[in-house]
Amino acid sequence: MRKRKRLRDAERLGSVLARDKGVGKIIEGAYGPVPPATWEEAVGSRIARRTRPKRLVKGTLFVVASSAAWAQELSLLSENIISALATKVPSVRQLRFEVGDVEPLAEPRGRLVPAPPKAPLPATLSVALSHVSDDELRASIQDAASRNLGFEYAAMNARERENARRRRRAPI
Repeated sequence: MRKRKRLRDAERLGSVLARDKGVGKIIEGAYGPVPPATWEEAVGSRIARRTRPKRLVKGTLFVVASSAAWAQELSLLSENIISALATKVPSVRQLRFEVGDVEPLAEPRGRLVPAPPKAPLPATLSVALSHVSDDELRASIQDAASRNLGFEYAAMNARERENARRRRRAPI
């Protein structure tokens, strides 16, 4: 009579998969264990351009940094990065940084549309902003409002151009 293997004698799936070197690449995906958007959200665009999550092993996320200086600085920020990743990748408990080549991502990130010129602010907004006592804050708000109005005006002009083009094509 054959002896049946007991459950505690069963080999863990992780150890079986660890023997096959090609499986890790399939599990981690094309960009590593953390999706690029999640990584950029956690560390910011500036850091994301210079780093790539490489692999996740037993709660330790190995990250490739473009230089030793970046690796050193980011190791000091590792607690903040782990807390930012906690909601999306809760299995990350520790970070290890390595120096290596950081390939640019194949897919573009961020805004692809060039920013339109700033638009002048309406008088009512200018009066309201004059009550802001902090000069730096006031300038920041004015800049943001002017850029936002520029985008709105650019979108409005594009719609108006499209409507005019349709009217020209319409049969009489």
